[in-house]
Amino acid sequence: MFLRILNALKSERLSLTELSVMVLDEADLLFGFGNDKMVTEIVSHLPGTQQSFLMSATLSEQVEKIKKLTLRNPVTLKLDDSSLPNAETLQQYQINLNEDFEKYLVILSFLKLRIVRGKSLVFACGTNR
Repeated sequence: MFLRILNALKSERLSLTELSVMVLDEADLLFGFGNDKMVTEIVSHLPGTQQSFLMSATLSEQVEKIKKLTLRNPVTLKLDDSSLPNAETLQQYQINLNEDFEKYLVILSFLKLRIVRGKSLVFACGTNR
């Protein structure tokens, strides 16, 4: 992905001069797999006036590097750990469904019947429904 962006920037098929908001999700992985030079070069094409958001579950050395490259006057928001369940009270379930109708029916049932209590995280392949 980085190579395609970089090639588009170099061939002037892509311009970032009008970029106003930039969101970098999984920032701790951006410099992984030897991408640090490409990411640094892409960042050099940023206008410098954009509002940037870095999302990361960890505050690693890589996040610090990308933070220095992309942010001005950064603010760090940390999740309050006191509201998170500990390992003994955390419950995890996995349901594998094949048909779209089944997926829709199961999630609708969970919501309508209030089967799931508390905070939940649901992973899905799409957002059509």
